[in-house]
Amino acid sequence: RELQDYVHWFNNIRIHGTLGYESPIDYKDKHLKKVV
Repeated sequence: RELQDYVHWFNNIRIHGTLGYESPIDYKDKHLKKVV
């Protein structure tokens, strides 16, 4: 369970420099709003 939690955090919640220092979820939501 701990590994799954870490992988979820690493892939979805962690702030990424290449995404403008946003989490992947925030980045995706922000850019989907621009498309729609």
